[in-house]
Amino acid sequence: MLIRCLRASFAAGLALAFSVSEGYALTGTEFMQKMNKDQRGAYLDGVVETLMYVKKDSSDCILKWYYETDASAAEVVGFINANLELPVSGIVSVLVKRHCGG
Repeated sequence: MLIRCLRASFAAGLALAFSVSEGYALTGTEFMQKMNKDQRGAYLDGVVETLMYVKKDSSDCILKWYYETDASAAEVVGFINANLELPVSGIVSVLVKRHCGG
């Protein structure tokens, strides 16, 4: 199970990296309509893990906020649903900044 999750997270991170390099980011509408629950979870894990890598000084805070706080998933999905036209990676980045600074 862990290996499957790690593979999914890695794949989502790669998808994010290629999306950004091509000038395209997955919008909230696409995220909610084109992905099932497992795919959305893997994609969000990839976004969060990419942010942890990029924001090394805040990685412990990001880890605790996203993986150890029960309300974080509901908060992320709530913000995505409220801002369907915005890129999911941008929404998560804003929430990370709100909770962990930087």
